[in-house]
Amino acid sequence: MEGEARSQTGWVGRASLLLVVALVAAAAYAVQSRRSLAESLILRQLREAGVADASLRVTAIGPRAAAVRDLRLGDGDLELRELDLGYSAAGLLVGRLDSLRAEGLRVRGRFSGGEVDFGALDAFRAKPAAAAAPARPTRISALRAGRVQVEDATLRLDTDEGSFEASLSVELDEEGRGPVSFRAGELSALDAALRIDVESFAVAGRVWLGPEYLELELDPAPFALALAGKASPLRVAGVTPRIQLRTLPDAREALAVEAGGGELRLPDLGLEAKDVGVELRLDPETLLPTGSLAVGRILDRRPERRFQPLRLETLLTPEDGVLGFEGDLTGVDGRLAVHLRGSHDPTRGAGRAELHLDPLRFEEEGLGPGDVFPLARTLVSSASGSVEAHGEVGWDATGVTGFVDFGLRDLAFQTAAARFEQVNAVVRVDGPWSPRVPKGQLVSMARMDFGLELTNGLVRYGVQQDGVVELESAEWSFAGGTVRTRGAVDLFAEEREILLTVEGVDLAQLLALVNLDGLSGDGRLDGRLPLTLDRRGLRVHDGLIEASEEGGWIRYRPEGGASALGDVGEMALDDLLLALADFHYDHLSLAIDGSEQDAIVVKISLSGANPRHRDGQPYNLNLSVDGRLGDLIRQGTAAYEMPERIEQRLNEIAEGRR
Repeated sequence: MEGEARSQTGWVGRASLLLVVALVAAAAYAVQSRRSLAESLILRQLREAGVADASLRVTAIGPRAAAVRDLRLGDGDLELRELDLGYSAAGLLVGRLDSLRAEGLRVRGRFSGGEVDFGALDAFRAKPAAAAAPARPTRISALRAGRVQVEDATLRLDTDEGSFEASLSVELDEEGRGPVSFRAGELSALDAALRIDVESFAVAGRVWLGPEYLELELDPAPFALALAGKASPLRVAGVTPRIQLRTLPDAREALAVEAGGGELRLPDLGLEAKDVGVELRLDPETLLPTGSLAVGRILDRRPERRFQPLRLETLLTPEDGVLGFEGDLTGVDGRLAVHLRGSHDPTRGAGRAELHLDPLRFEEEGLGPGDVFPLARTLVSSASGSVEAHGEVGWDATGVTGFVDFGLRDLAFQTAAARFEQVNAVVRVDGPWSPRVPKGQLVSMARMDFGLELTNGLVRYGVQQDGVVELESAEWSFAGGTVRTRGAVDLFAEEREILLTVEGVDLAQLLALVNLDGLSGDGRLDGRLPLTLDRRGLRVHDGLIEASEEGGWIRYRPEGGASALGDVGEMALDDLLLALADFHYDHLSLAIDGSEQDAIVVKISLSGANPRHRDGQPYNLNLSVDGRLGDLIRQGTAAYEMPERIEQRLNEIAEGRR
């Protein structure tokens, strides 16, 4: 009996062990079957969505958790190293996960012709609605999960010019709150027309993702990049503003964006912007903003400051898929006001803007050019008159083009070399990069006085990008004749040479300007006045003006003697006065040398005779007169009339037209 009992007990033991093994094997088979079933189900769903090339491994699946490894869609279009899901039966019934963790997500796309191609992932893009179907607003809804953790998620865009790569990490608690960080890679190149080189850019903040609500706050972060189109690369650096983004609880669920405290530096242009901020409402369908953009201070960082600090305020208004903007660029001291207006079409990447500068009215004892443009202090003083401007700027995939027309109306000013009065002109500057003044510009002036007074001037010129002025023609009236010049003048050279040619000067009018009472004459003079302008001022060297071959006459009949003639050598002064009482010359020349700042020496050479003195005895006279040119020449007034073409262009600028 005892042996039989032991035999039965052993059988039960062996049977129990076999049952346990069978149950374990059955459980393992069931688990494996669930994994295989889950993999098959996922792959079938992907195929039905249009993704035929896909693979993955389900490494765990149970009543409360599942794990997926090595998910791949397309030819590297999406790769996910690890995906862990936590759930409950009650949660799944309402479409909610308890937790989601993703690590090693890689998404790759290609940007070309303004479109982004994500390969196999394009199958998940929303299909276009039927033409008759009403447009539905885009909704921003949170992922229905309790805890969310995304680590090392990377997006890569390949282009013909390079690649852009960015990574994202986020961790959310059960309320949808948590930290988020973003980092851009080393290079971003969208197309050949505009290349963006980014060294490295990282920003971090906090996010709140609710069922019907999104709020994102990003902390300020430094950045540095370079923009390169057809022109040389333009370096851009600064600090991003503190950004707050949130959904608005209205029918369209638009996004509200607020940002402030940003900084922007353009070191190549010597510009810096501080207190950059925006208040925008972003339409999720068009992604076009409505709101305002402001810059508290725009500063000139060049050692030779070109302008006073400025402030920018702009309103943005989208319409029919185009972003319109209108604003004001003003001096912080209120002396300068530029009005801006334009639009940008994001589908074409093109736009245009107009700008208009309100007239700046200068006064001798009031506002001067240096008060608005500090650099002008080294060039211009004691200014009066007005300056205004109108311009246009356009941009597209090929680059940026534009112009500004500056209108000078009845401008009077003093430079180190000369005094200018009643200057009227419209000066066009093409740009914006490497600005230049095209040929054919016209400037008229009533008077230019550098010790020698020239009137009724008309100058046609252009300015090259290197600052060289090309004088196509320049002429002034002087003593009944004309003074002309032409050629290239380098504004930045330490020494500048200008050659003035004198044609048809009336001796009678010239002598009327000389501070020597009782002197008159007749004849025509021609010659040349070489000028040199450097840091010491203006100099005349080897100037020579001669009478024509027809000759003429000179009469000198002073009331109080002839002391103004100076040293006349051994010739008796009375005899000289008798000869000059009616002197008919066959040769007359004036040699001129010296500087306006120091002294001008005029050597007069005369040959001829007085037919009623000593039976017409010939005389060769050499006289020398020296002094400041402004003292030798009387200042006259000129009748001046602005050329009709310049007046018409000034009126066009005032009306804000091209």
